[in-house]
Amino acid sequence: MTVPQAPTTVILWVHPRSCSTMFEQSVLQRPKEFKVLHEPMGDAYYFGPEKVSNRFDDAKCSKDYAHFADSTFKKTWDNIIKHNSPSDPPRTFSKDMAQYIFAPTYSSATSVPSFSSTPTTSDDDDNPTLIPTSTLLSPSTVHTFLIRTPTKAIPSYHRLCYPGAPTDFDYFDPEEAGYREVRALFDFIKKAKGRTPLVLDSEDLLKSPEEVMKIWCKEVGVEFDKGMLQWDEGVQEHFAKWPGWHESAQASTGMGKGLKDHHITPSNHASGTDSPKPDHPQIVKDAIEANIADYEYLKKFVVKHEMVEDRLGGVERKE
Repeated sequence: MTVPQAPTTVILWVHPRSCSTMFEQSVLQRPKEFKVLHEPMGDAYYFGPEKVSNRFDDAKCSKDYAHFADSTFKKTWDNIIKHNSPSDPPRTFSKDMAQYIFAPTYSSATSVPSFSSTPTTSDDDDNPTLIPTSTLLSPSTVHTFLIRTPTKAIPSYHRLCYPGAPTDFDYFDPEEAGYREVRALFDFIKKAKGRTPLVLDSEDLLKSPEEVMKIWCKEVGVEFDKGMLQWDEGVQEHFAKWPGWHESAQASTGMGKGLKDHHITPSNHASGTDSPKPDHPQIVKDAIEANIADYEYLKKFVVKHEMVEDRLGGVERKE
């Protein structure tokens, strides 16, 4: 099965602190081609009437996040995959956390009421998400993935989860690391579609941004433009819904460019054999260890520049 040359909707599935907002900055440089959505499924996951996360209690949702009161999973998903109005760009790009379409381990939910009238398919029995297969795998949608090593992503997440944090995440929850859900979603799409979804690694993105963005552009059917590699530093209203999380992306001036020292995760500094190893709290070390296997599994599918021609020619890579 081949990917449509110009799917109406392109989704980049990620886990927290995967450098995905910097990736999103790149797509924001294509305003005539893409309507860009910033983690829309989080509206339903955290705040809506069907919320499955216990991160914020009902009282806080009603007080501080009342504007998401009608954000059901179906309404939010439909906004991602619907065809744009004539005044909008022709295509939609959505960057979202894979865990936002899963029921957490502490929840027994396998479906949500808002999708009760959506047709089911035989693949729904294997579908691990809250989104019915018929709409999750819409022919007009292409799914891509971006991952980052837990040794960097998890300490970065921990750094922004503490009492009084500007992110409003006042504690660190290892269950929010997100790798398990990325892997489960990847495996389901791979099996159901009969084709390996595109997986990229943020380490490659930061080292070789032009090559990696060319890979992504070919996958989703757009011409690469070097203008995607740089932008002006500054506050983006686009990221306002999640305060405190995106200072590094807003401080950047391109892929990995313009970052200040206080925006860099401590583990990023340990680049050489003689570099000091970061001394993380035990809860962070345990979370890193718990997610390494899922990251290493996904990394086997990461597409490098030299693999592109085989991929476009329909040749699947062997494990």
